[in-house]
Amino acid sequence: MTTVKQTHFTLLLPLVIACTDADSRAAAPAVRDSSGVTIVENSVPLWLDGEAWRVPQVPRVDIGVADGGPAYQLFQVRTAGRLSDGSIVVANRGSHQLRYFDANGVHLTSGGGRGNGPGEFEDLRWMGVMPGDSVIAYDIAHRRFSVFDAHGVFQRSATVEGPQFFASQAFADGSVLMFRWEGSEEGASRRTTTTVRFGSDGILRDSIVSLPGPEVVIGHEQRMTPRGRLPFWTSQDLVFAHDLVLAVAGMHLYTGTQDRYEIDVWDTTGTMVTSVRAAREPVPVTPAQVDAYKEEAMAGYSGEDAAYHRTLMRDTPHAEMFPAYGSIVVDAEGNLWVEVYRPPGDDQPRWTVFDAAHRMLGTVAFPQGLTVFQIGADFVLGRWTDDFGVEHVRLHDLIKPQ
Repeated sequence: MTTVKQTHFTLLLPLVIACTDADSRAAAPAVRDSSGVTIVENSVPLWLDGEAWRVPQVPRVDIGVADGGPAYQLFQVRTAGRLSDGSIVVANRGSHQLRYFDANGVHLTSGGGRGNGPGEFEDLRWMGVMPGDSVIAYDIAHRRFSVFDAHGVFQRSATVEGPQFFASQAFADGSVLMFRWEGSEEGASRRTTTTVRFGSDGILRDSIVSLPGPEVVIGHEQRMTPRGRLPFWTSQDLVFAHDLVLAVAGMHLYTGTQDRYEIDVWDTTGTMVTSVRAAREPVPVTPAQVDAYKEEAMAGYSGEDAAYHRTLMRDTPHAEMFPAYGSIVVDAEGNLWVEVYRPPGDDQPRWTVFDAAHRMLGTVAFPQGLTVFQIGADFVLGRWTDDFGVEHVRLHDLIKPQ
């Protein structure tokens, strides 16, 4: 899963979890061709009573402690992935390491570490699993890929050519989806996000597509520095900003701009092949919801920081309509998962599932506070933070009634 900028809140839209046999027959999605693009129009979910999938609140595996062995103390977890033998690899940015755990969450080994040498990281921002359970990681400070084997042993590295990009997800051939933002007009605007594909050797393979990215307000202010007061450019997300969300499946890129309930599928040359849609009316943002958002955003600040950020938030405009959805993920079986967008105060995550034919099945409640990294045939893997700020990587069962 990639949200180009982290989505903080999601809006719960009314959705029927299951329907009768007659409703299901009537609800089959409309599929049509438009200039070579397959359009799949969904109206209501297809799951019948008893067919809905579920994710238990209690995890099967829980990695992370406040006090204990250093390998289990996690900080700034960027992502995690599960290998074919069930072991779990965690990109722990706080220690600049890839930490390997067995299927039960027992620490096996760690790769990387802080430094400038081969297999070391200055700023570990991303990790992905490649064919054969090799792991590729990206150090944004050095603009460098590092590849490790399934046991955490460093294999090779390569510098990424060209301008600065952010790594996102790995394609089936081991190449990497990367993106960058373009456009910096002063005032409120929507920046453009450009997506490309690099090989693990750091060489550009394809320029895929450029689409609307984050809604931001760009300005400038004077700040004190050792050299006196100097101008700085600032960038602030709109309240309830829309953004580009990304997911990779096989050799295809899934994108959503959050403007309407529509997810588009592209091949690596930038040709759109499918558009997945659902009948959802846009939901307008109310002044009370804007106030609640700003209050929640201010909760972590105090003193001078609070005064500064309160002024900043007071002057930040808001989107007129809520984003149509949150993040997107494609699981190991080709099912598309779309996060339901929630306003402040709604703490129950929900994800709507579309099968490999892009038919809407229904909605699944997820454990509260879980940021999803990977969904397999029978598991969900993500990051969870407890009330004391301790980070955990958790694996939950994904239960599918027969």
